Amino acid sequence: VQRCLAALPAELAAGIYDRAVSDCLAIATHRHGCCVLQRCLDHAPAPHREEIIGEVVRLAPKLVVDPFGNYVVQYILDLRQPPLTHAIVQALRGGFAELSLQKFSSNVIEKCLTSGDPSLPPLSPISPHLSPIGASSRATRPQSRWSPTS
Repeated sequence: VQRCLAALPAELAAGIYDRAVSDCLAIATHRHGCCVLQRCLDHAPAPHREEIIGEVVRLAPKLVVDPFGNYVVQYILDLRQPPLTHAIVQALRGGFAELSLQKFSSNVIEKCLTSGDPSLPPLSPISPHLSPIGASSRATRPQSRWSPTS
């Protein structure tokens, strides 16, 4: 599929781009699919690229906790376009502290902090559900919407 994206003219690859939008979660969270989605972002004409990015942003809370999906979100952050960074930050708003403690999402949070636009408002304060390290057990925290099993 990646070679097709590189070789086919945009009008012939349109079906691949449409499928990338409609099945974005399944593709982004697949070992090889995450690379296919990144190539879609590289080769798609602007309208298709914007649709794919919009779907990735919408799914960002699920993708950042996934071993493969987090790479797709990082890829968009690596574009270093302030509106895209802002959209991802907004999609993850309220979960930065907890996401920064998880294996895959912590890489995304770091990229959000390093590729951000200095004109953006500061991130929300640390979640009231998180205690200082060692102060309480993990079992006392409420169930999170950022859990990788959700």
